[in-house]
Amino acid sequence: MIAQNEYEKTDKRRASRRNRERDRIREDNELCPLPPTRNPDRRESCRYSFQLFCETYLGGIFIDPWSDSHLEAIRRIELVILKCQLYAFAMPRGFGKTSLCLAACLWAILYGHCKWVCMVAATGPAALTLLEDIKAILSDSTTLAEDFPEATWPMQMSEDQGIKAKNLRWNGELAGMRTSTKRLVMPDIPGAECANAIITVTGILGNIRGQRKVITGDDDEVTIHRPDRFLVDDPQTFQSATSEADVNKRLGILGADIKKLARQGQSMGGFVPCTVIRPDCMADQLLDRDKYPEYHGTRTKLLIRFPDRMDLWEQYDDVRRIDLAGGGDGKTLPSEFFAENMDAMTEGAIVAWPHLNIDYGLSVLHYCMHKFLEDPAAFFAEDQNEPQIQSDEDEQLLTKDDIANLANVYEQGIVPASAEIVTGHVDVQLHCLFYAIVAWKDDATGYVLEYGTWPKQRARHFEYKKISNTLEKAYPGLSREARIRKAVAELTNDLCGRDWKSDDGTTKRVKRLLVDCNWMTDEVYTECRESEHRGILMPARGKFVGAGTMELNENQKKAAGKKLGLHWRVEKSNRMPIKSCTFDTNYWKSWIHNRYATDSKERGSLTLFKAPARDHVTFAAHQCGEYPIRTEGRGRIVYEWKGRPGRPDNHWFDNIVGAAVAASIEGIQLRATGPAPERPKRKRRDKVQYL
Repeated sequence: MIAQNEYEKTDKRRASRRNRERDRIREDNELCPLPPTRNPDRRESCRYSFQLFCETYLGGIFIDPWSDSHLEAIRRIELVILKCQLYAFAMPRGFGKTSLCLAACLWAILYGHCKWVCMVAATGPAALTLLEDIKAILSDSTTLAEDFPEATWPMQMSEDQGIKAKNLRWNGELAGMRTSTKRLVMPDIPGAECANAIITVTGILGNIRGQRKVITGDDDEVTIHRPDRFLVDDPQTFQSATSEADVNKRLGILGADIKKLARQGQSMGGFVPCTVIRPDCMADQLLDRDKYPEYHGTRTKLLIRFPDRMDLWEQYDDVRRIDLAGGGDGKTLPSEFFAENMDAMTEGAIVAWPHLNIDYGLSVLHYCMHKFLEDPAAFFAEDQNEPQIQSDEDEQLLTKDDIANLANVYEQGIVPASAEIVTGHVDVQLHCLFYAIVAWKDDATGYVLEYGTWPKQRARHFEYKKISNTLEKAYPGLSREARIRKAVAELTNDLCGRDWKSDDGTTKRVKRLLVDCNWMTDEVYTECRESEHRGILMPARGKFVGAGTMELNENQKKAAGKKLGLHWRVEKSNRMPIKSCTFDTNYWKSWIHNRYATDSKERGSLTLFKAPARDHVTFAAHQCGEYPIRTEGRGRIVYEWKGRPGRPDNHWFDNIVGAAVAASIEGIQLRATGPAPERPKRKRRDKVQYL
């Protein structure tokens, strides 16, 4: 009996200790009461002024005076946070894009302008750093602690530890705060503008979809919160900017995943500060207002206007190079030259950020021009956001005027007697079809016989997006699929059934006609299979083969029904019992431009039918709608073809490329240029007399 009483006393003592410890922990984790707001007027003055918020509470980050570019970015951020708009804003490297994103997130959350901000970075580690910086600002900023205790006090008490944050309480009840490497949920403090506010971070290739959180209100009403703003901080890396596949993937994620994080029916505001790395990279495309008008793309520059006396800067560059060649630092002697000619060398120049804090140079202009002379290509891309088209072959490319003047002596549609075969290609578009027919000699000398559209256009010169005669008008009442099939059938019957006259009085027929099947694949396959010219027609698709990918026919094994050729492959389709062609667009686009650049008297040249140059201008513009960029990878050099800024039409360029592939399939091969070698005379064997 005595032992039992002792056990009971021990249990009571232990329970008492547990209760005291629990009460102590609750007291230590109790947020109520909060420290008072030190300066309510200062806090209120920044409610609708993002600029004043940055200057007041984040003055240690934004040290230098603002430039006009910064002020414009600040105005756009206010519209994103307050009006739920979308903006893509290009700024030079080092202009504080990330700092503006961090400040925008804090401003939006602390004042309750929005309840959930999703911050996206180019990579996962970069995204984690964003949240670490936000937590550090909330924990360490003195001015924020004075005016926003409901946000800073919980951060200080949690010490950024998940367990401590989870146990924080308000008036004895769990406050619902959460903190991890990827998410921060502010505590549910009654009356606080940032109550239950959420900040999440992710890399653009991370798990973006499905972000939501269940919130229980004071009356036990359950609601589901989703993001209502996003900030995408420089969403590309140098590696991703050099890959067309990566660029398209990231643009797709931005449009399909990030923009649609909000619940159905809710607007999603977003700000995408970026820097252009190279032509046609993700930033370059997103800033194109024709392609992405909803983002109101804006480009800002480090150097608004170059100096008038560029000849002096060329002398400066000579001094810099000589100094480097002699073992100098490339800065001392050029700086002396600039100091002697400063007035003349700065005349006419305008810099975007006159108060930029520089560690080299006698002025901001001096610093900018020195960067420009060291690496002009990088300067135009990352400091000017106007990447220049770079290519070792760019100077060798013919212009549209050059190509328009490549007319030969044969009238339109007339096949030279020396030509062996006639091939063509049809490019399928939504509103019309483009086509081109080319005659070829056996040495790959080509003669463009005809090009056009189906239906035909009234105007000689036109843009695809502004055409007047469309498939919709030509085939009213038909579905899109039916229109495409009918148009392909009528055009291919015309091209394949026509007798193409030769200048010697004979006629020729098209031997191979490729039909683009990258789009409306099933319709093209069906029509090619069921056509009366099915022995001539072949579905074809161009494939982008870059330096970082395998060659088209690498690791391909010969099989029944498969034919491997010069950067093209013909094989049986998995869709239907019909053969189709896949070809390397980069290789064949380079091949075509080399044909244009070959003198018309040489083998392997490519010329147009006889017509004034003005008649070929639109066709020639299509041939120049892309440009090559020299890239290296996997031990080889590849010229990758990209669309020029503004996305001009290039459909007839695709037609000529397809016609060349068709000729290669039929055995046409490029031979050495120059005059044909003389055939060696066959030695006559002496007759042998048999006795």
